Amino acid sequence: MGILFLIIFAAITSATILDWTILPYNLPPYASPTIWWLTFVIISTTLAIHFRLALLPLRNRMKTSLSWPMSAKLVNGLCWAGPFALIPVFQSMYPYLVLLGIGAGNICTYNLLMKYSHLSNKGQYLVGILSISFIPLALIVNYTIFQNSLELAPLVSRLLIGIAYGVGGLCTLLFNH
Repeated sequence: MGILFLIIFAAITSATILDWTILPYNLPPYASPTIWWLTFVIISTTLAIHFRLALLPLRNRMKTSLSWPMSAKLVNGLCWAGPFALIPVFQSMYPYLVLLGIGAGNICTYNLLMKYSHLSNKGQYLVGILSISFIPLALIVNYTIFQNSLELAPLVSRLLIGIAYGVGGLCTLLFNH
């Protein structure tokens, strides 16, 4: 899990920093998301291929969730998808709902893995706690420093998500060694 989280960290932060650097060039509206996603996919795929042997145990972890009761699967799905499903209704809250979804999803998955599979990944719990804890910071940065910028708020949120995954990945590697 630590390697996966570090791959997510590298992909999110790299794509976001690149997105931030092209912001002043007034590109067409589709250019920024396209560049962000392409960068994310290229970096995460390249790193996943490079570390594929280290990621093999992750497959078994994912298979254990198939044996969870349906109620646990529903709760986990709601924790991950619920905040994302609210984005069309509360579009201005998009950056904060993403942080909430990542946080709630990771915390719920951690708790369910502990309960039903007896697996513990404190790094995953840390990603969840940090993501939720970063919501006030994202709000403060957006409303004070960036004066409610619709372009910069998602970038701040993505950087904070990247940081959460980076810290979680490092902690996972440290706890397991």
